[in-house]
Amino acid sequence: MVALQVLTLFKIWMVNGECIDGGITGAHFVQNVTVNSLMNLYDKSWNEEVVRQVFSVDIVDKILHTPLIAQVQEDRLIWKVERHGWYSVSSAYMLCVDELVDSSHLWRPGYWSGIWKLKVPPKVKNLVWRMCWGCLPTRVRLLDKGVQCPTNCVSCPSHHEDLAHVFFNCPFVVKVWQMTGLWGAIQHALSYTTSATDTIFLLSIEFNQQLSSTFWSIWKHRNLRVWDDVMEVSATVVERAKNLVVDWKFANVPTVADPIPQQRLQPSAREGILAAIGTSTFVTSSSWQHHLLGRYKCNIDATFSSHLNRTGVGICIRDSEGTFVLAKVVSYP
Repeated sequence: MVALQVLTLFKIWMVNGECIDGGITGAHFVQNVTVNSLMNLYDKSWNEEVVRQVFSVDIVDKILHTPLIAQVQEDRLIWKVERHGWYSVSSAYMLCVDELVDSSHLWRPGYWSGIWKLKVPPKVKNLVWRMCWGCLPTRVRLLDKGVQCPTNCVSCPSHHEDLAHVFFNCPFVVKVWQMTGLWGAIQHALSYTTSATDTIFLLSIEFNQQLSSTFWSIWKHRNLRVWDDVMEVSATVVERAKNLVVDWKFANVPTVADPIPQQRLQPSAREGILAAIGTSTFVTSSSWQHHLLGRYKCNIDATFSSHLNRTGVGICIRDSEGTFVLAKVVSYP
């Protein structure tokens, strides 16, 4: 280990046999000296004569005051940044960021952890994160980056579509926030901040699923208008945000997915599934829950028959009242 420390000193103060910063005094002498020449290996002490010939006075003092541990018989590679001593690219990157590179100008204060703790789909977290970093491709932002494009808002007569306008200042968006009941809190945050990013971070103190999902739905509305020329009313934007949260909660319920209840299937559909999977039994459950009015729910289940060496998949679609709509059976040999 000590040999590695000394070798590091060689690398720092010696490049191509030339002295750097006065660290090595006898550059021509170093060419014939190995690392173990600096130590008396038998009694674990420094070879002071050689050390003084190679290094300058200030470096000699540091080397001679470095203890040589008698219990250490063999040197081994140690990466000090990791607890287990193994090198990793990620730890090397963090070392460069924290100690070698001044990255203070890149740091932005804010409640970053609150964004990643949101109980929403990852795409919503990513959107909010991009909003806070100011890297969302609004038209003004694109123009700043050299992309030639119009800067007008697609939802109102404004000719300045920046982050603040898209999410807070556009009259269409104001109607959306008013319908959610969050407009009062947003106005309060806007009165205490000077930028859209600061407003988002201030709101993040009370971040909830409805707020973040509405951000996503507003951006979805903007993109549908820009790329597909789809016209939406504010109620549609609000409803999409609500459905996003509801669907996310359903998808993350810590239970096994609901199987297809026998009593909800028409006889022909149930018999078809049983025939396809090659089994005489089918797991039933009465825990099926009604979905939102006007929407459909698709249940999927699969099984494998070791006797027939076949896999069966059953699919059933029902409306919000649980009424059978359509079913399909697929069998794979």
